[in-house]
Amino acid sequence: MCGRYYIDPEDDIEELLAIPVAASSLEAKRYGEIRPADTALVLANNRNMQQRLFPMKWGFPRPDGKLLMINARSETAQQKAAFSESAMKRRCIIPASGYYEWSRKDRETNQKQKYAFSKPDSRLIYMAGLYMVDEASRVPYYTILTKDAAPHIAEIHGRMPVILPRDAIANWLSPAGSYPELISFANSDIRASLAEQ
Repeated sequence: MCGRYYIDPEDDIEELLAIPVAASSLEAKRYGEIRPADTALVLANNRNMQQRLFPMKWGFPRPDGKLLMINARSETAQQKAAFSESAMKRRCIIPASGYYEWSRKDRETNQKQKYAFSKPDSRLIYMAGLYMVDEASRVPYYTILTKDAAPHIAEIHGRMPVILPRDAIANWLSPAGSYPELISFANSDIRASLAEQ
């Protein structure tokens, strides 16, 4: 699972990716901790198959109007009604400085510890995601794909985002790119450090 991620104030996503932000009535949160239902910059192809940063809201709405679907299991997204069409046609990348996860409760203190995860050799990570556009409001929403956590961080949390290498982004965004093959490129070279509560 990925329930929060963050963008360091020194990491200007538009500048680092050298990709323009598409015009939108939505105002994206550009720095700090990104929470479910926030609007953030997400990389996707426009209708002309050019990469653009789009402001999108985090979390697919559920038909019953309850909790948002902020994550989708990469292993089953292609088969789930809520995600299958997006897995084929509407893929995106969520750029971030890193993400947060909370450990299981400590038996002695009954507390959870917050950890920050990032790549040791890169200012940004590129989380694979899916997006959809609400037909009535025309508001775009995204969800982050997850996979089993890498062995060295699994004791903190059993799932992690699907993090792709930068050179796989164009293929991931293309509907012609093979979903299973690209998911297999997911990067596990992630480091964990204690985060401020």
